[in-house]
Amino acid sequence: MTSHRSRISPEARHALIVGAIALLLSSLPYLAGFAAQTPDQVFDGAVFDLPDYHTHLGEMQLGRRGEWLHRILSTSEEHPGALMRTFYIALGHLARLSDWPLPLVYQLARVVFGALLLLAAYRFIAALTDRPEVRRAAFLLVAFSSGLGWLVQIAAPAGPDGISPIDFWLIDANTFFSILIFPHFSAAIALLLEIQTRLAAALGHDSHAPGRREGAVVALCALLLTSIHPYAIALVLGPAVVFAAWQVIRRRGLPRRWWGLLVAALLGAAPVLVYSGVVFLAEPAFRQWAAQNHTPSPPPSYYVLGYGLVLALALAGARRFVRERGEAAAFVLTWPVIVAALVYVPIGIQRRFVEGVHVPLCVVAAYGLVGLSGRVSARARFALVTFTLAIASLSNLYLVVGHTTAAGTRSQAIFHAADLIAAIDWLGAHSTWRDTVLAAESTGSLIPARIGHRVVLGHWAETFAYDDRRRDVAAFFDAATPDAARLDALRRLGVRFVVRGAAERALGGFDPAQVDYLREVYQSGEVAVYRVEIATLRFAVGIFDEDADFEGFSVERRIWSHAPA
Repeated sequence: MTSHRSRISPEARHALIVGAIALLLSSLPYLAGFAAQTPDQVFDGAVFDLPDYHTHLGEMQLGRRGEWLHRILSTSEEHPGALMRTFYIALGHLARLSDWPLPLVYQLARVVFGALLLLAAYRFIAALTDRPEVRRAAFLLVAFSSGLGWLVQIAAPAGPDGISPIDFWLIDANTFFSILIFPHFSAAIALLLEIQTRLAAALGHDSHAPGRREGAVVALCALLLTSIHPYAIALVLGPAVVFAAWQVIRRRGLPRRWWGLLVAALLGAAPVLVYSGVVFLAEPAFRQWAAQNHTPSPPPSYYVLGYGLVLALALAGARRFVRERGEAAAFVLTWPVIVAALVYVPIGIQRRFVEGVHVPLCVVAAYGLVGLSGRVSARARFALVTFTLAIASLSNLYLVVGHTTAAGTRSQAIFHAADLIAAIDWLGAHSTWRDTVLAAESTGSLIPARIGHRVVLGHWAETFAYDDRRRDVAAFFDAATPDAARLDALRRLGVRFVVRGAAERALGGFDPAQVDYLREVYQSGEVAVYRVEIATLRFAVGIFDEDADFEGFSVERRIWSHAPA
């Protein structure tokens, strides 16, 4: 009998091992954090960018309670929901159906979508080269490489302009960093790569139109991509338009299949783009959110250092890449060129456009690396590739070691006192999400993530009139603030509960137990929860009629219609 057992090729085995190592390294900080928890110290579940992580868990809370419309929980203003941020809302539905904790679902999603990103990257690489040594080098660079920020970190940690190297804070900049932190980044980059892979592959075929199935796959990828990051469609259209214009100048046509796939991508993205445009134009709450969501680019030198050896090798390998892969290579090279322009377009989300560009840079860099190493002996070639990869990976190694150490030693930046967690959980059990909570920003960031409640102050971009709310909260806890001003803030912001713990004490010496318009309803250690006394507040602001309007809205309906008995 003949054995039909499938055998994994050495190259596929290499890719699986590399991918598994990357995913394991990206998980070490979280494993260390959960292992280091104690009854008194609770791991947050994140090691970097806690405010954004908390908003993601807040969106998952929406899904866990059965909703599909996104509401911004980091602000106290009333606003309608919108069909946005569906990635995390869908994960919340998964948590509801599985009855798993949100941080666990989040981490599983991070690993799963990280694996899908690596798979999409490998498909992209394989579509652009038939040479195994180039594919292996490219995949190693995709999985592990970053920039030369570690050199700057040694010489001048704050950077020459007071900005630290992008290796350590710009999550979009390299693949490993995206896998390490946010699952939706991995999902978006995987979808973007799938579209670009099919467009690049179409340039090597005859002029037949794409099949319905292939067109539907590209349209679906574009739909899902724009539902995560609407701006990412520019990373498809920008390179495509420039490449098509270049072909027109050269008086060369493009295959019908390529045009068909591009149209499919546009049709797939159109519904989300139109809907998002309507929402951001028509709804003041979302328009305010967009106006505050500024992510400007650092100076160009930071990008040069941030891609470091990968960028240098890509410059060295570009000519060889084009010579071997022709039009497909020219199309792929337009991607980083367009990104170099987009990151300085005068709009608020400049640096977001680097999303995914690390992958094509690594492909071209692999041509450069293999070209340089091809002139030496096999032993010297192995040493050169290993040394280059080690130097290019040091920033990511720095991230893993640093965050794992912080998690394993229970850094106060990513751990919370059990008393604070208990107080927030009590709020979740004894109030509704509409019962707005006033607390310091760090506490206000955690509350939506933990119980899905609305807060006055919680996120630099999602809290409307962020600077004003910071002043409101600081003044509230300042002992020198007159009670009349506090009463006005409680009424104006629709506050139902106040939390006072270590973060709030750091803002000022105001003691809520000394006033009659706040009543302590929960206390654990140094953390207390106070409920706004409606009758006292109504008397203080001069409202005697339950349905009376105050400054143009019904106080009773807006603020207290959901108050617990």
